[in-house]
Amino acid sequence: MYCRMSRTTLAAGAVDAAAAKWPRMVEKFAKKGLILQLMMVDPATRELRSLTVWESEAIMRAQEARVDASDFAREFEPFYETPIEFSYFEPRSGFIDVDAFIGIAAPGKANDIWFHNPQAGSD
Repeated sequence: MYCRMSRTTLAAGAVDAAAAKWPRMVEKFAKKGLILQLMMVDPATRELRSLTVWESEAIMRAQEARVDASDFAREFEPFYETPIEFSYFEPRSGFIDVDAFIGIAAPGKANDIWFHNPQAGSD
């Protein structure tokens, strides 16, 4: 797995419009190596963080290099007050309560996901 964290500040009045458009952009990468995407916004400051989790760095980089990827990104430029910045990370461990995350209880099923990635680079 490999992660990208995006950071920007949204323009005044742009939070709801960006949040409404975000799923239409993300769906273009669904089933193409994208595992998880979260758009997080501090409503007081309009600071945005986007977390994408990919099957691998190679897949993520290939999706970033798609000819149409820059077109998708340009669709969001009117929402940004500051230039978008990217950081890249290898996930080392984590937890997802799947039932709580998707809001669906599945009685009798162990849907929680714990992971540890020993394949990630060493310290």
